[in-house]
Amino acid sequence: FFNSLQEVATAPGDTAPRIVAVEAGKSLADSFRQTSTIASELNAGTIKQARQSTDSINVLTGELVKINSSLMSSGQSGNASNSMLDSRDRLIDEISKFVEVTTDLDSRGAATLRIGNSGNGPILVANDNRSSLIVSETFDGLQYSLRSSGKDAPTSLINNGSLKGYSDAITLIKKTIADLDAMAF
Repeated sequence: FFNSLQEVATAPGDTAPRIVAVEAGKSLADSFRQTSTIASELNAGTIKQARQSTDSINVLTGELVKINSSLMSSGQSGNASNSMLDSRDRLIDEISKFVEVTTDLDSRGAATLRIGNSGNGPILVANDNRSSLIVSETFDGLQYSLRSSGKDAPTSLINNGSLKGYSDAITLIKKTIADLDAMAF
């Protein structure tokens, strides 16, 4: 495009370089539109993936609550079946692929999961209670929150796992869109 403008500057009276410059400008504008469309679709797809992942986490935590309830009803003896304990461990492993959690087990094997690696993060699952993990889009990225008793508590402790990847991706996509807009205007 800029080379074609240089040709117009070299021969301002010639119409051929002007036509080429106009067509090159249209092509450049189309490229900006196409890149913006792709970035917007990527943004929407990433948000959809983040929502699907939080839905998956909520299903997994629901299953963990059921196992915790069974473990707690097994009494103080701690005579839980190995298959139930294995199922609990598999669920915790699956959850940890999405979000980093710390796990505490009580004497009966019931798990308490906290978001983050400090052991002091917000509680995701405690015995037979759980919070739902939700995601919302903000002006510059994603905000994850824990919903419990109808109240949402935002958390910034999503520092690992696929949810962190989605958050980082959205931040980069939004920055790219802003940079693209700045170049186009």
